[in-house]
Amino acid sequence: MEKSIKDTIAAIATAPGRGGVAIVRISGDQAADILERLFFPQRHGDWQSHHLYYGEIRNPRNGEILDKCLAVLFRSPASFTGEDVVELQCHGGAMVPRLLLQAALDAGVRLAEPGEFSMRAFVNGAMDLSEAEAICDIVDSKTAAAASVAAVQIAGSLSCEIDKIETELLDIMAAITVAVDFPDDADAPESELLIQRINALKHGMVKLINTASNGRIYREGIRATLCGAVNVGKSSLLNALLQNERAIVSAAPGTTRDIIEECLNIEGVPVIISDTAGLRDALDEAETIGISRSHAVAAASQILMIVIDARIGLDDQAKKLLAASADKKRLVVINKVDLSDDKNIIKTLLDKGVDARDIIFASAVTAEGLPEILSALKNKALAADVVPSDCFISNIRHQQALIKSNEFLHDAVTALSEGLPVDLAAIDLENAWQELGSISGKTASEEIINTIFSKFCLGK
Repeated sequence: MEKSIKDTIAAIATAPGRGGVAIVRISGDQAADILERLFFPQRHGDWQSHHLYYGEIRNPRNGEILDKCLAVLFRSPASFTGEDVVELQCHGGAMVPRLLLQAALDAGVRLAEPGEFSMRAFVNGAMDLSEAEAICDIVDSKTAAAASVAAVQIAGSLSCEIDKIETELLDIMAAITVAVDFPDDADAPESELLIQRINALKHGMVKLINTASNGRIYREGIRATLCGAVNVGKSSLLNALLQNERAIVSAAPGTTRDIIEECLNIEGVPVIISDTAGLRDALDEAETIGISRSHAVAAASQILMIVIDARIGLDDQAKKLLAASADKKRLVVINKVDLSDDKNIIKTLLDKGVDARDIIFASAVTAEGLPEILSALKNKALAADVVPSDCFISNIRHQQALIKSNEFLHDAVTALSEGLPVDLAAIDLENAWQELGSISGKTASEEIINTIFSKFCLGK
């Protein structure tokens, strides 16, 4: 059967598994009719929008009672999708929601595609593309702060900022049209005034672009890697930071052979921390592979945590890591200070170009220095002090669109500054507007839209 945006669709909208309540969602022109065929309320009467009703779900084929549940009808356009939407709130578990969904399918609806409810909300103007993408972000949030960033975007903070830029840009384009069509008009704007207005737009756009670093960290997290020689206590530090015995700890050198990865929530900032194999001349093939992976993970991480045994000091492996990480965000953790209180290593580290603020004395046994490590990781993760309620660019697609739009604005300013015909600048401004429109979805291609919604879960 050929699928259409006009079909009435259904899907289970809650996660699978045992639970108190599950929701089957139906959307489309036939949703209300399907509700009346499936659901028999305890008290009969006219259906009112946004009211919960208690009753029975019955199989449309044989009248068998499938469950007693709650039902709600959201009349168009005051619904998530902008269409008539029905939600059946049944008992949770593996079977009952599937039986209710099958009953809806038997009644004539089709199974929704992943993200199809959200796509319909976008198509029907209930939300723009950036707000729809934020739905995925809030579902995938690793911390409360990340969820807050996504919630602000769902509420339209980014849409509002983009709309302001688009409105001003369209006004400038209209002014240029006047200048081209009516060159002798006294109200036609001077090139210098147009340049000032475009530069003001560029300034606002750059401010948004500069939020991308923090926004993506809240959304995706930042990677930090524990590295150093064997037996310096990397695995012990990982366990201490996680407050969980995640990694095997042994006095025998070379215990860690593979990468162990966990996510830390540091005051809302997701930090993906990796424990790696100790660096030395490998004794067997497995250790060789582990050390090779350690180098690869360290190279790909944004923050390097170089661990040194306080009793041994700066060994050859630490020296190599310091030399290789001069241009990288790093922390030097002097571990096992419970076994040695010698602080002479500080001068050696400073001589090798290590910032004093990046040196932390710690003990995985006594927990000394652990709060300082967590604080340092957060400070290195974020570009500046930020509040998750601020408007962030957290999506690389949005960031790239703004960068391209800003480049077109730059080209327009260059054209006007060099005295070229203003209609050439108008072409650049049109291109800038097209890039901005791809964020909200006004000018996004069908391919981009389909790709975005295909990443959504079924029922969303």
